[in-house]
Amino acid sequence: MFIFRLRLEPAHVIVAFLLLFTGLGCQSDSKPGPDLDADGISSRRDCDDLDPTIGRPPEGCAPGQACRFNTDCVSGVCGEGMAGVLITSSGQCLPPSCEDEVQNGDEADVDCGGECPIACQAEQSCLADADCASDRCVDSHCGAPCENPSFAGSDCDRCSNPIFDGPNCDDCVDRRFTGPLCLDCADPKFTGNNCEFCSNDRFTGANCDECISRFTGENCAECADPRWSGVECDSCAEGFEGTRCDQCSNPRATGELCEGCVEGFTGDDCTECADPRFAGADCEECSERFTGPDCSECVDTHYTGALCDQCAPPYGG
Repeated sequence: MFIFRLRLEPAHVIVAFLLLFTGLGCQSDSKPGPDLDADGISSRRDCDDLDPTIGRPPEGCAPGQACRFNTDCVSGVCGEGMAGVLITSSGQCLPPSCEDEVQNGDEADVDCGGECPIACQAEQSCLADADCASDRCVDSHCGAPCENPSFAGSDCDRCSNPIFDGPNCDDCVDRRFTGPLCLDCADPKFTGNNCEFCSNDRFTGANCDECISRFTGENCAECADPRWSGVECDSCAEGFEGTRCDQCSNPRATGELCEGCVEGFTGDDCTECADPRFAGADCEECSERFTGPDCSECVDTHYTGALCDQCAPPYGG
């Protein structure tokens, strides 16, 4: 007995009563009925004969539509129905499946190839190499695997693993990588999942051949700023102090690199008095040959001159 929803259109009601009282329901053994929608197909009652509001496409009934036989359906499978769809006949066309034992959808052969997770075996039909477990489609049938497993294709002329290329299929397609799985960086200067980082963090640049700002030298092992020192150039070099190493540790030194002496001093360590007339730790005393408030007079009056190294008149010799 058939159960109908109350929202059925009048045409549906008529069809239902005809099927019920003529004994031509949707049982698998019922005989062909009238061509209710006059589409010229009266040898079997399919989706449009069971529901005249539906126009049966030439290729067959779509998934979810009524059917009696597998041949009624585009998928070739007439089953018990899909969840949430009203069944007005003995069956309903099901969508293609990789487990329905019918070649449908994009399958190359029965339940294999195409989008199915199972590849086709030798001698089964195929449309592309990827349809075959051997990765080799020859004259529309799956062939035996290539003798060299590194190759595939009907003529065994391409690499079986798409990450490789080259005459021996052992070169990584992405030349940044190397190794059996193309996971290692080909250039040791690089690291990272995509070989996008410099393996030595002191280097930078597209080719990892430039030093970052703190370092210089062939191996980026020297501090770029001579005021800094240490392995990481994070401590003040000799002669410098301050949080930024920008102050001279010698109070008598001056200049950006502390290479000069403050006024009044000279020498490598700025420990000598620049004016020979002065002496003392702070160059505030007269040297032994000079005297006077500004150390401009010669202690020995027999001498004269800026350095008291010339004989004063009338002395000579």
